[in-house]
Amino acid sequence: MLDGIKLKGIPLKNMLQVLGDSRNRVWLKVILKDKREGNIWLDKGKILHAVLNDLFGVEALREMLSSEYSEVIIFKEFSGSVVNSINEPVEDVLKDIVKELVRKEREELIKQGRDKMIEQILKKLKTDIPHCLGVGVFHTTEGLMIGAVTDIPNYDHDVAGAAYSTMMSSIKKALSIRGEGIYVNIRDVLVETDDKYLYVRTLGNTDYAIVVAMSKEGNLGYLRAMLKKVEPDLVKALA
Repeated sequence: MLDGIKLKGIPLKNMLQVLGDSRNRVWLKVILKDKREGNIWLDKGKILHAVLNDLFGVEALREMLSSEYSEVIIFKEFSGSVVNSINEPVEDVLKDIVKELVRKEREELIKQGRDKMIEQILKKLKTDIPHCLGVGVFHTTEGLMIGAVTDIPNYDHDVAGAAYSTMMSSIKKALSIRGEGIYVNIRDVLVETDDKYLYVRTLGNTDYAIVVAMSKEGNLGYLRAMLKKVEPDLVKALA
């Protein structure tokens, strides 16, 4: 049996993105929490094939991405030929699947009224953080803004969400170039301008993050403390 690298706690999507960028020939064994085991094969930046029980191809990959896993084992090589049920660039395959999953998450969130819970948390944060200019929650890869409260005139939620998502993606690519992308989860990002702070914090193990704009009259330590305090409630609302 080949020796593999065992990983936990990192979104499967992120692993695939980094492995795709590396263009290496690898095989992933994905062990889901419901005990099902799936396999994904990649080579030269493409996802060649995916299998999960009686599912295969894009359908199997979609199911693995939408399920919780216990462990992923990455094998640096695989021998023999593999059925090319997908054979598409990682970025292209994930873009379509993730977009569909995020849309379904959004619909379910609204259906259950959890969007209102998030809105109430954000409104309270906006009030409780001195000199806060705005606060929002966005999907880190798709840029979908789940909710936002701001004083900024003509604020476009969709444009802002897409911009924040692009920023997070660029940071992850920078980490992957250094060989750290698979192993490092981004927790916080701080951008400082002449008169403002832009602070982003990822929310638990979700694909969402909270972003806060604050004037420099505010206190960063207090801001961080407030976000850590509400993080469990936001994660619960997003789950």
